[in-house]
Amino acid sequence: HAYGLATETSDYDFIGVYVPDVYSAIVGTPAETLTAHGDIDYTVHSVLKFIGLAAKGNPTALEALWLPPLAENELWRKLKYHRNVFVTQRALHQYRGYAAGQLARLKRLVGEANFDEPIPPAQQKLARHMMRILEQGITLSKTGEVIAQVEDPAALFRFAEGTVNEVAAAFEERFLDLTINEDFPAEADVRGMKSLVFNHYKKEMLENYVI
Repeated sequence: HAYGLATETSDYDFIGVYVPDVYSAIVGTPAETLTAHGDIDYTVHSVLKFIGLAAKGNPTALEALWLPPLAENELWRKLKYHRNVFVTQRALHQYRGYAAGQLARLKRLVGEANFDEPIPPAQQKLARHMMRILEQGITLSKTGEVIAQVEDPAALFRFAEGTVNEVAAAFEERFLDLTINEDFPAEADVRGMKSLVFNHYKKEMLENYVI
């Protein structure tokens, strides 16, 4: 729903980040990812898992840092404040790879014999999100910002109704605009972001555990 591409049959997907309690973080093995599936799907990552995903340029993780949260704590506000740390050349490579992979998947699902036929409704969602992620990557490369909301949803729905050959040609032409911005750092400062987590735990221990 965050993209503006929801239909009557769309479900709700939520991504969250949790901070394991001090005891679990120090002496236990807190779950990296928790999921629940049903009418509403949830994916919740531990804060360190989330930082790792964002550092790799995972689009869903990056979107979470730019979307308005349903709830937040002090640590999340600090992560959002420093979110530009994750705007890297690696992230742009990730967007390029993910978008290209979506096109390859679309071609496999439709089958080469049907490339001149309109994309079946079952695969149109894939075509829409393929172009959405490409446009998001282009915006990131040019502005350093992650924009989840699609500017013209209706145009994207029309785009996905074309043939595979038409969609692929438009995608490949636009793909040239997703360049690697050399002004961006190559990698994210993961150590610096993890220090925010360390300081969060340090503060909690001083407030609640030190006698």
